[in-house]
Amino acid sequence: MISLKQFNKNDNVNLLLKGIALSCLTTLSNKNKNIIIHKMNNRLKNNSVYYFILNDKTIIGTICLLLNNDEIYINDFAIFKEFQNNGFGTEVLNYIKNKYKNNNFELGVEKRNLKALHLYQKIGFKIFKEFDEGYFLRLEKG
Repeated sequence: MISLKQFNKNDNVNLLLKGIALSCLTTLSNKNKNIIIHKMNNRLKNNSVYYFILNDKTIIGTICLLLNNDEIYINDFAIFKEFQNNGFGTEVLNYIKNKYKNNNFELGVEKRNLKALHLYQKIGFKIFKEFDEGYFLRLEKG
């Protein structure tokens, strides 16, 4: 059963950074760790909330949500590689969609991340804007 656990300062920050890196289609390394920490801190300063994604009690990924009126912006969504291809991505997005059913959702995805783009479109997200490296997608409430 999928659930979300809000990240707090007592949690394993490297596990969170691993998820953020994976959402950027990279791996966490000494070379990029400071950049990923900077990205995380900027999101936190702007009232975003990071969560660990749990399947029962096992952490299987990360997600960042920014609630802004009736809009929810999804960032840094990643299912760890060892848990991919088991339907967890779909399950997480449906969980969030049901939990915040009175909200619209937006997210961005890189063009080269075809697996994620397919998942988002399968859930009902529609492309509303294209940029050089990717797309912005939206899912209307209801």
